[in-house]
Amino acid sequence: MGARTMGNYTLSPDEMGHRILRAVPLTNTHVLLCFGGAEWRVIDMTPFMEKAPAFRSISGIFAHVGVEAGAIVWPNGAAMDPDVAYWESVPASEWFSKPQMNRGCSVPVPPRDEY
Repeated sequence: MGARTMGNYTLSPDEMGHRILRAVPLTNTHVLLCFGGAEWRVIDMTPFMEKAPAFRSISGIFAHVGVEAGAIVWPNGAAMDPDVAYWESVPASEWFSKPQMNRGCSVPVPPRDEY
């Protein structure tokens, strides 16, 4: 399997193959993602919501994020490739260690030993 290009990304085979198992909305722009291997990461969707037409309309339905076929999806059809989500996200431990970042977190998050 060779490199794969998606928009501005060119991923080598060792950078591909991520699969999202769970998605939990944290704020109006951040999603906690559980990738295969129980790796928890947080993605800020703000840049995508500002620039990508498919994501502009998710602000009103952001909390309805789900997972289908290993990708994050919304009811309006917006979806993000799991490899892009992985490389655009940060480890959950990094995000949760910054009080200014997780202020306004609206849902219970997994116990610290899970991420």
